[in-house]
Amino acid sequence: IFDAGESDDGYSYIAMEPLSGETLASRVAREGFPPVTAILDLAEQVAAALEYAHNRGVVHHDIKPENIMLGTGWDQVKVSDFGTAERRRMASGASKPRTEIGGTPAYMAPEHLRGDATDARSDLFSLGVVLYWLVTGKLPWRETDDLRQLLRERARTRRPKVQPRDLATPPILIEIVRTLLAPPDEARSQRGGEVVDDLHLARREYERLYEKPLSGRIISLRLRWSGLLGVVLSLTLLLGLSAIYAKQNTAVTGLAL
Repeated sequence: IFDAGESDDGYSYIAMEPLSGETLASRVAREGFPPVTAILDLAEQVAAALEYAHNRGVVHHDIKPENIMLGTGWDQVKVSDFGTAERRRMASGASKPRTEIGGTPAYMAPEHLRGDATDARSDLFSLGVVLYWLVTGKLPWRETDDLRQLLRERARTRRPKVQPRDLATPPILIEIVRTLLAPPDEARSQRGGEVVDDLHLARREYERLYEKPLSGRIISLRLRWSGLLGVVLSLTLLLGLSAIYAKQNTAVTGLAL
């Protein structure tokens, strides 16, 4: 966001960077869900963007795949559409309860749906819904505009089970999703920076489980082949020397006779 304010004739405005590319929603619809490594990169950039906004007193209120822009690959991410965002004084923390609710119900935190005060943790809940969708291939709750029905469904299934599409999904990433979707805001990650740190741990876990072991096996195989080749060469050399020695011994014996 470059600037925000109100024009002389009373219209509110937000000046933002012009972006090329497509939304996360359209990319998934066109190419399918991304691999685990791309999910980790994407989530880290969104969490970092939210940390930046929250540190400046801005709560987005509408984090969803349609408001996450991608460049040519999966690793160029921008958070867009601050139309329902709210800027408040840093000291005031959470907003006051509202009579009007802006956002997309399927991705809203429980307090947001109820019209209660919201803060940075409400955006992180929405990020948790996006992550759940990327990891499992579906939303944690049915998408509907009926807020009462959605609240009832949330009450019945407070902690939806996270069943990843990809068996290589690191357990830490699954735990991150569960934490972000905690109904009480005090049980969630409190800052986007915390989520970034947790995602770094998930990345290291993925590398340890699925990338480093492979390279280790390749190195180990090379060492085994090198050792075997050394043994073969040593045996060949010994056999050759033995043959030469036998021939020399026969020749010397013949001369002596």
